[in-house]
This record gives sequence, structure tokens and C-alpha cells, in this order.
Amino acid sequence: MKSRFRNYLFLLNLLTVIPLLANGHADIVVDAAGNGDVRTITEALTKVTAFSYPRVVIFVKNGVYTEKIRISQNYITLRGENRDSTIIRFSQLRSDWDAKTDCIGPAVVNIHGDDVVLDNLTIENSQPEIGPHAFAIYGKGTRTVIVNCNVLSKGADTVSLWEYKNGMYYHANCRFEGAVDFVCPRGWCFIRDSQFYEVKATAALWHAGGYDPGQKLVIRNSDFDGVPGF
Repeated sequence: MKSRFRNYLFLLNLLTVIPLLANGHADIVVDAAGNGDVRTITEALTKVTAFSYPRVVIFVKNGVYTEKIRISQNYITLRGENRDSTIIRFSQLRSDWDAKTDCIGPAVVNIHGDDVVLDNLTIENSQPEIGPHAFAIYGKGTRTVIVNCNVLSKGADTVSLWEYKNGMYYHANCRFEGAVDFVCPRGWCFIRDSQFYEVKATAALWHAGGYDPGQKLVIRNSDFDGVPGF
């Protein structure tokens, strides 16, 4: 019963979020060239209060943003101008971060708020090695939505949303790339109309649902490809 209730709430959230993706409203505009409110995504996030409601939309203009970010607030939408031309890129091995931690997190995009939406972006962990753990997105929030995004890494665990008790995630029209277990949710996850590309001849997916027997990873209308031998 609890699982059904959680899923019902998640569906209600999607019904409110998805229509917002179609409009052009923005509360904060980020432009590396200086033609917005701020030049970096990190600076934009500092302008959002700790308890952000209603939803705050941060619009990111085309450009390469070489930064790691941490989203701690709830109800944040991070929307790019163009999926292929709005790029958040940073080189970060998990082992390097474990050896010398910071307050941002081990990934390029670190999500610690609930009801976060990533839309129309490329998020890339640009470390060059094939295989080691290298998160592009890491999260401990729930009701995380990723749509119309390229999420790329040459390492393992590209997309690691790990709120194992209550985590609910929706991904659509995305391209995911990585090595071992490069999409590895904990909780409930539904993915549709997406592409998966494995850069190493290893397993692409991993799911942890041991906390609740109702937790599932469901993928529909999606394609898998990879290096020879995958």
C-alpha cells in the first residue's frame, strides 16, 4: 500500500512538472558570456533560498560550463538552451574525490534536493579513463526528473541516484553513456524513449530494490548499443 501511495504521488508530481517543460519561463538566467543574471550555475544556485517553493527555473544559455554543482534546494529546474550546446563538464574520478573530499560532491551534478528537474542539457564527466567510477550525476533526493539530456562518462556509475528508501526517478528522451553499471538507480525508476551506449564490454545496468519489494527499474521504447563485444 505504501509503495502504491508513493507512486501515486510521483505521478501527480510529473503531471505538474511536465507541462512546465514546454514554457519558456525563467527565474534566473545563466550566461557564461555575461548576458544573463549570472555567469555560472553555481552562482545561480546561491541565489535560491534554502526552501524554494514554488519551483525555481534556472535557464542556462549555450556554452561550456566547467564546474561541479550541488543542488541542495527542493523544486529546482535546471534547463539548457540547447541539449547539445549547453554543456556542464568537469573531470572527476570518484577515487580522487574519496582521497580529497569537497563540499560539492563526487559528481559533475550532485543532487541533494527533492523534485529536481534536469532538462535540455549535456552533463559530462570528462575524465579520460575507461572503466573507473566517474559519476556524471549523483543524487540522494527523490522525484528526480531527467529529460532531453545527454549524460556522459567513460567511467562507471554515470547516473547514480541512490535514495534507496524513497527514491523515485523519471528519465525520458535521454542518451546515457558509460562503463560498468552506468545507469544504476536505487529505488523506483522509469526510463522511456532513451539511448544507452556502453563504452566497455561489461554490464550496462544495475538496480537496487532490496528495501521494498515494489521497487523496480522499468525501461520502455529504448535502444542499447556499445563497443564490440557488448
